[in-house]
Amino acid sequence: MNKDNDRIERRCRSSLVSSGTGAMIFGVWIVAKLAMYLLFDSQYLENAFSDVESDPLMMNFLIGFVFVIAFIAMLLHFYIGIAARAEGKGKKKGYRYVVITIIMAACTGAGIITSVFSADYWVNIEDAVMTLLIDSTTLFVFCDIAVASIRLKRMGRMLNAD
Repeated sequence: MNKDNDRIERRCRSSLVSSGTGAMIFGVWIVAKLAMYLLFDSQYLENAFSDVESDPLMMNFLIGFVFVIAFIAMLLHFYIGIAARAEGKGKKKGYRYVVITIIMAACTGAGIITSVFSADYWVNIEDAVMTLLIDSTTLFVFCDIAVASIRLKRMGRMLNAD
């Protein structure tokens, strides 16, 4: 039984380290993708901010606001990734990052569902498929972190109880 516990613990720790790295990479991807849209896709700006296109001050404010939200999302990805990697390397971490991970997974899942059923989503099929794959992978990374962390914490409690 001890060999099985050691094997499961090693697998969970390895999963936390690799998925934590993935969470950080996807955090950078959020900002990079937004920057690429704004720099290289002029129609993106026209479509996204068509209501305020005539007011340059409001348009600049909205672009700045979108970047702030993207930066906050990137910071959350980094927080989750760093905490998961630390726990995977043996440092004790609380449940806060697991709760944030579950919330981010729920938001990512909701975003995938609403995007897929959006009328405009499938206009550019290549972009839609790539976005769907990347968002699905992000969801998998968050779920993997949450499951591995909870499993590791439960194992630690069971071993301390014995």
